Amino acid sequence: DMTASQLYDWIKEQTGKARLPFGMRSFRSYVCSIREEYGIEKPESSRQYEAVEDPPMGKQAQVDMGQISLETPSGKHKTVYGFGMVMSHSRHKFVLWQDRPWTTAAFVQAHIKAFRFFGGRPRQLVYDQDKVLAVSENHGDIIYTEGFQSYLDQVGFDIFLCRGSDPESKGRIEAVIKYAKNNFAKHRILTDIDTFNADTLAWLARTGNATEHETTKKIPAEVFAIEQEHLIPVSEYSFAKPDDPSITYQVRKDNTVLYRGNRYRVPLGTY
Repeated sequence: DMTASQLYDWIKEQTGKARLPFGMRSFRSYVCSIREEYGIEKPESSRQYEAVEDPPMGKQAQVDMGQISLETPSGKHKTVYGFGMVMSHSRHKFVLWQDRPWTTAAFVQAHIKAFRFFGGRPRQLVYDQDKVLAVSENHGDIIYTEGFQSYLDQVGFDIFLCRGSDPESKGRIEAVIKYAKNNFAKHRILTDIDTFNADTLAWLARTGNATEHETTKKIPAEVFAIEQEHLIPVSEYSFAKPDDPSITYQVRKDNTVLYRGNRYRVPLGTY
């Protein structure tokens, strides 16, 4: 079930060459001939599809999550959980793994690392509904978890949240984690999560963002070099860990709070 793309990337990884003397198309044909000669059938998988036009540069990114079970050096298997973000225009991708299920705090940290990787943020993020992001829907209004709402208030990007069990509401679909699982993670040995993430970034630079996209027929890294100029800068304050945004301060008799030399009014009767 290995893809020709993963094999092609493995050759680049093992040889240390950014470019090989044979192209991806020729190599794919060679792999197909090997499959036919030895009767190695490949399981069919669904392809990505797109239903809407690409948004302008810097306007939108999509977040994808998933998991995969990998073999460890001891022969046992361990589940790793993936977070992926892809710029909707350029298809430039960021992928992060961790060895435990996602919490709201870890989910926020993944955003911080993604924006640092991209060098800024888009104006809108598209999500599937997930318990680490949203807790409920009240007459069409999404109620976010406290930790994510606090981070959202700090950074200020818009959100498009796909309706539960409604794949058509997603419009364009970029299965980032599925792509990373099939073309990078699958068949690898998991030694430790930090090394695995470092190898992932190397794969993104080498292949994930350096290979022509099947739909756009462009190389994501080259398009992103232009799109990056359209991203909104994210301050260092936003990069601080917002795991516990609550700070205790004394309320004064005049119903104000002093914070960093500034006076803030609170509702009458708070004192």
